[in-house]
Amino acid sequence: MMGQQAQTKAKGQLMNYKSRPREIGITPAAVAATQTAGVAPETFWTDISHSCAELSEAAGYSLHPLAVDKLSVAECVLGSYCFSPRSSGAGAELAGVSAMQQELESIQAELERHEARLEEVRAGIHDAKASNNREEWQQLQQENVELLGVIRELQAEKNRLSSQSGLLSAKEYIMQPLPRMPRRTSDRASSSMTQPRHARTFDGIEEMPGFVNKVNEFVHRLPEGPKKYNKLVYRATATQGEPEVMLHGAADESYVRACLIRAVEGVSEVAADLGIGTEYIDGGSGRSASFTDMLVRKCGTSVYADASRLVLGVFEVKGSWQLKLDGNMSLQAALADENLGPSVAKVIQQAYGDAVMDEAPLLLVSNWHTTFLFSRRLDDVRNKTLQVSQWACDSTDVPPLGAFLYVLHRAHQLWHNDAKQQLPRAGVPVTPRSGYEVQLGSRQVQLGTHFDCSSMCLSSSSNRRVFKGLVDGSPAALKIFNVKDHYAMSAFVAEASAYVMLQAKWGVCMPKLLALGRLPHSGVPVLALSLGEPLSTQLLKQHGTAAKACLKGLHKAGFAHGDVRASNFLLIDGKVVVCDLETCCAADEQACDQDLDRLDCLLNSSS
Repeated sequence: MMGQQAQTKAKGQLMNYKSRPREIGITPAAVAATQTAGVAPETFWTDISHSCAELSEAAGYSLHPLAVDKLSVAECVLGSYCFSPRSSGAGAELAGVSAMQQELESIQAELERHEARLEEVRAGIHDAKASNNREEWQQLQQENVELLGVIRELQAEKNRLSSQSGLLSAKEYIMQPLPRMPRRTSDRASSSMTQPRHARTFDGIEEMPGFVNKVNEFVHRLPEGPKKYNKLVYRATATQGEPEVMLHGAADESYVRACLIRAVEGVSEVAADLGIGTEYIDGGSGRSASFTDMLVRKCGTSVYADASRLVLGVFEVKGSWQLKLDGNMSLQAALADENLGPSVAKVIQQAYGDAVMDEAPLLLVSNWHTTFLFSRRLDDVRNKTLQVSQWACDSTDVPPLGAFLYVLHRAHQLWHNDAKQQLPRAGVPVTPRSGYEVQLGSRQVQLGTHFDCSSMCLSSSSNRRVFKGLVDGSPAALKIFNVKDHYAMSAFVAEASAYVMLQAKWGVCMPKLLALGRLPHSGVPVLALSLGEPLSTQLLKQHGTAAKACLKGLHKAGFAHGDVRASNFLLIDGKVVVCDLETCCAADEQACDQDLDRLDCLLNSSS
């Protein structure tokens, strides 16, 4: 039982949450957690960003923050992946654990301070010896010996506390087993599906030679100390040793992604300590040219203007209904199965298309139960045969976390071997044109031009990105849309339809549509438009009359823009045009007035 003081604190905090602005229903796993904490399992108000840590502290659970998107806050706060019993004792014991961690941090700070001084002393010894200053040399030598003794004592105390705190060494962390995915209790289904549905572009699959031996050799060489990593924890259960917990939520790959991110964030931490300069991160926020779920990336700073520069591997996460494989079935057997083969090939096609778009040498696909690592051929970019290896979450051949760590090690090697330079997207042969048709109502448009997309990203959002590229050798802005996002696809259809219907206005009040179709390999919808320079608010004021004429020309053609802002006006060959027609609507009087009023606000603003 937890201490009375901690129990009272938890109940008090729970009551305070009822005034929060968002209502969250407690899941079965949350019920177990709150009952363990002595808190009534009822629907409550909470704010995950401010109060979860306090509640978890009072309840005796460790909170592990997750980079998730579609999980309900209740699942994040008290669900299957976030909490683990930190101690079965009373509140005093929990305070003891916290005090021990504080002492460890204090010792680490002392170590760093003494090690920094040791570097200064050794530099001084070198200078004193060079200047033949014997007295200073002797003093610094004595301090050097004393510092070494203090550092040894601090390191010994740190190791002693680490062994008592339950922390793990790098090798112990990587050797941890992964649990099976929790059982779902909801009958709700997800509408998400693997895209695109067209002919595949990879040529074949062959086995990756020596993968298992390389992983095991790599893991065997990992250091046994120091102990500094927290144990990987996924779930809270009412009864210790209970084999699984239940999830009550719609089927969605976000559940799988939450588990994977929780697993590989620790792997990335170990990799950083080992000097491996690559990491696993979420694929959002314009970090890549494709719209993949996660990334293997070179550590470093990148902005959307050069979106895929650091990307070494794309990572597609699938639910079990999208990739119907468990750890006991090989990929070759699945592809040969007449029922599973088409859907599995579609998953690989999607990952391969993202890899081509990001010029990445590695591809990963996982449904948690099974993870596939694909490697592209570096000897010839025209060779579209992929090498594959796979492992299960309960694999006995290789430790799963060890396989994930080895992928980072391999990506680090590929970065230093300039693998990205050997895989230019423009050099990959395309699938025949019939695989890339775009349907706009009853009108079917075929890709009839050659696209060449660079890594230079002109603008980015969660569902669409604009890249600088070429269409039949002419400069163009290639606007691509996330094929897996329903909102993005609706925006694509709206904008493409507007361009098709407003052909007479191309180059007059809007950019020219150079081509409409799908990008090779990925099948991602693309609008190729004449390239222009977006206007700042200040430049827009200088071209205010021309900007107003653009909008009026659009209105006269029967459309209102719906999203008037400075960046949606371009300067093309000295002429002002309006772009981004995703929000176009019928030009009634109210919509047209709103367009012009918004433009007047921009022209009259003080900025």
